[in-house]
Amino acid sequence: MCDVETAEAVRPKRDSDIFVSWNRHVDGGRAADRFAASGCKVLITENATWGNGFAGAHWYTVCRDYHNVRGTFPIGGPERWESLGVELAPLGGLVLQAPVVLASRGIGPIAHRQPTGWADSAARRAGARIRHHPGKAGTVADLRSDVLGASRVITWGSGAAVLALMWGIPVESHLRGWIAEQENTEASRWAMLCTLAWAQWRLEEIARGEPIARLLAEGWK
Repeated sequence: MCDVETAEAVRPKRDSDIFVSWNRHVDGGRAADRFAASGCKVLITENATWGNGFAGAHWYTVCRDYHNVRGTFPIGGPERWESLGVELAPLGGLVLQAPVVLASRGIGPIAHRQPTGWADSAARRAGARIRHHPGKAGTVADLRSDVLGASRVITWGSGAAVLALMWGIPVESHLRGWIAEQENTEASRWAMLCTLAWAQWRLEEIARGEPIARLLAEGWK
């Protein structure tokens, strides 16, 4: 048996309590703040940065405290990324189009979410067109068709930009400390993907508790 409480009402009862939330939206975000203030650990889940259906698996992001920023998960070696066998296109290949702004939904905590009006402002400055977030209707094929050939994509911190980067399109990001921040060189792209892989977990790995064990391990944060 377990107690069920609303996010607005839930309070930590023991120092060993763990709060798990889908991102940090409104009531869930306030509950996460209460648990963190009491010294309890907070785990945040979200859709996978590189897409839930990436490389033939079913993925989700699992991090400590916040989603979509660096420093929220322990990092291992390159073997996790390398094991996927993903072929990367050379950076800065065929350029046929103007830049594309990849707008996100503007959700999550204020410090990390895309600001209101950011997409319009970024597009004006760069002479770019905006690809608005398609919601659940969007597909990877649609995204690829929309951005392939762009001179670069501009993002606040959209996972779609990670796929664009894999397709060889340079990425300009505006979210400071973004989980996929890199310098548009082959080496920095590779290093970022090797790091990013440690925040992305297959559904079966989550069921076995592997990311939770890593995030709760002593000696990390």
